[in-house]
Amino acid sequence: LPDTITDNKGYNRYYLLPFILGILGAVFFYKRDRKNFWVILSLFLLTGIAIIVYLNEVPITPRERDYVYAGSFYAFAIYIGIGVLAIIELLKKIKKPLLSAAAATTVSLILVPGIMAIENWDDHDRSHRTSAVDFASNYLNTCAPNAMIFTNGDNDTFPLWYAQEVEGIRTDVRVVCLPFLPQSWYLDQLKRNNYESAPIPFSLTHDKYETGKREFMPIIPRKDEYYSLKKIIEFVALDDADSKWQYGSELVDYLPRNKFIVPVDSAGVIQNGIVPPERINDIVSPLKWTLTNQFITKDQLIILDIIATNNWERPIYYTAPAQNTMLGLSKYFQHEGLAFRLIPAESKGSKIGEINTRIMYDNLMNKYKFGGLTTKKVYQEETSERMFHNLKNTFGYLATALVEEGKMDSAKIVLDKIYNIFSYDIKPYDHLDLANIKSYFQVGDSINAMEVSEKLFERTCRNLDYYLSVPKKHISSVDQNIQIDLGVILAGDLLELSQFYNNTALAERINQKIKLYYDLYVNIRS
Repeated sequence: LPDTITDNKGYNRYYLLPFILGILGAVFFYKRDRKNFWVILSLFLLTGIAIIVYLNEVPITPRERDYVYAGSFYAFAIYIGIGVLAIIELLKKIKKPLLSAAAATTVSLILVPGIMAIENWDDHDRSHRTSAVDFASNYLNTCAPNAMIFTNGDNDTFPLWYAQEVEGIRTDVRVVCLPFLPQSWYLDQLKRNNYESAPIPFSLTHDKYETGKREFMPIIPRKDEYYSLKKIIEFVALDDADSKWQYGSELVDYLPRNKFIVPVDSAGVIQNGIVPPERINDIVSPLKWTLTNQFITKDQLIILDIIATNNWERPIYYTAPAQNTMLGLSKYFQHEGLAFRLIPAESKGSKIGEINTRIMYDNLMNKYKFGGLTTKKVYQEETSERMFHNLKNTFGYLATALVEEGKMDSAKIVLDKIYNIFSYDIKPYDHLDLANIKSYFQVGDSINAMEVSEKLFERTCRNLDYYLSVPKKHISSVDQNIQIDLGVILAGDLLELSQFYNNTALAERINQKIKLYYDLYVNIRS
């Protein structure tokens, strides 16, 4: 196994001892008390396998669902306990009863819960880990005063609510949970004050968005022209027959345009800080865009209503914009750190969000906290690691943007902070470090560039040595990992960087590995 696995605190080994003790207990129970054995076995099967069948459990879920099978764990734990009795009975044949009981209990405690405690402690210890509230603070502190921030779900939303409700962090920012937007009770809440946050501005009244109304609306353009978004919302809110579309035998609400106009007061958006001074020349007035959807849902309608009603008075942010929530507006996003801001200024690049290096630099270098994840003492489980990864990427985006702007000194400071905070011991390097290696070379720091390159190459080779040794029948389980790591070696990114910046020693080693890994992979896939 590569060190990326063996060095992980979640790499635990129980040597099958809990399982063996449970099986031993089940056999012993069957021989001694067959009637109750079947009772416990029924409990085990009905709260385990039967639940999977009954619930039609999907193979991939957003998070572990082990709690669903807690009953089966309890049942098997009974077998484990009885397994200790089986060992006592076995030892009675060679030792005194009292001594046998003491020996069996001691051995069982050491070999089963003892080993489990030792193996599990480091990846269940939450000491010094404050990632949830710190990342929530980072999201909130990315926002300008009196902002609205759209969040995508549980992991995005609950920590922000906690940070505001319990710790009083940035209570001027209103958190808007997108999955709740179709619910009338939640929309009613958004129309009320919350701490220092004013109500969310949207025009639809309760009778227009109550449950069962405007849940799903087709987009049927009556004319191919841009039209006021505010007037379209007003049209959708009408309840007379002339504002409906005949769909079979029913009259349904619909959008009569897919091309929208939102007016922009250029002087106003500059004065109230919606558009920063460095983006003045990018202002679009009025804002025009086309929605390519064939229909919209209630939550999307509310987002459009907020944009139309807000009139650029309050800043609007997204934690991580998804396609269904951007509504064709991705070119008007500004990347300011962990959050994206909607502004009436068009991005120049193809990526989501024009990076504002001034704002992002201040956020990342001066405001953000790292939740204890920058020390090896704190374990990064999967969710924290994804957040960690996201933050490291954000630093990398900033460094790349600073290089493109010619701000080499600032880019060097950002790159140094990346690898001071996110060292190899904390998070082994991966393919996403390639952009940072290039930036290091571009700012003239070839020493750090080569050091990161070497560690990335060594880590990639160790991973591939393991993945390409997996038997063919199991290769599909690691195929994605293989392709990612092969991309570092075979796609030429690291090789190209090494050759371009005269790291000849590394380039020669990469060339030596290319044929080996390529041949192995072709052989496995054939």
